[in-house]
Amino acid sequence: MNPAVDTRTPPVDQVAAMDGEAFFTRLDALLDDNPPRPEDTEMMKQLSDIGIGSSLPWRSRPQEVRDALDRAARTGMDVLSEIAEEAEGSPKNG
Repeated sequence: MNPAVDTRTPPVDQVAAMDGEAFFTRLDALLDDNPPRPEDTEMMKQLSDIGIGSSLPWRSRPQEVRDALDRAARTGMDVLSEIAEEAEGSPKNG
């Protein structure tokens, strides 16, 4: 087991604590080892237009793109939290 991996904090809490830089840098690293499926080609093309999936260093992206990705990371977690609160029943698998 990799000692650098936090196995105590639930993954959802780890992701919620990430800013845009942490989230999208991690996403890029994960895409290196977990290539998208062929049916995701169109989405990956769209994401590559803003540097996602290219392992482009965060600081190499234009400031307006970094700002937008920061907002996207926060907004995404807010939306997911709202959906989870509205869901009926108890959570399963986090």
